[in-house]
Amino acid sequence: MIKRKLVLIVGILLATSLNLSAQNYKAKFINAFTRYMDWPDRAKQGFFNIGVYGSFELYKEISEETMGRTVGSQNIVAINILKENQLELTKLHILVIGEKYCTPEQLNRITSKFSNSYTLIVTENNGILNGAGISFQNKGTTLGFKYNLGNIKNKGIAASGQFKSMGEEVN
Repeated sequence: MIKRKLVLIVGILLATSLNLSAQNYKAKFINAFTRYMDWPDRAKQGFFNIGVYGSFELYKEISEETMGRTVGSQNIVAINILKENQLELTKLHILVIGEKYCTPEQLNRITSKFSNSYTLIVTENNGILNGAGISFQNKGTTLGFKYNLGNIKNKGIAASGQFKSMGEEVN
């Protein structure tokens, strides 16, 4: 009985550490996106805001990864967004939507709120974009991303060649 409990505890700890590792890699990707994208001039004032909706763990990782960093002359600020009606309160450069809010209906509703903005939308929904520019994709034991260049360009954001070589383009 003690062995079973120990195996269960080790399994839970291993699964938790793997999940945190994936969140850490996503935070590193988000930080890289800030370097390999160029936002329009009108977006290059004030803070560089990265909002995270629906994943407190990812918010913490992004906050730690970007603390003290800048995009050009803008200090990066990570913002934890708790409710959908808070999405319109701050101009966001990047919005990361947690997996539980990545149903097609919710994504369509959320992306429509940002249709006239320079906000790059990133989802955690394993490759389904639904109006977003980037979507993380689990590939077995590795993490990658898919991107829709048209959705990114529609935001007035230019993606570098290095960014394009990091992910998989979809239409």
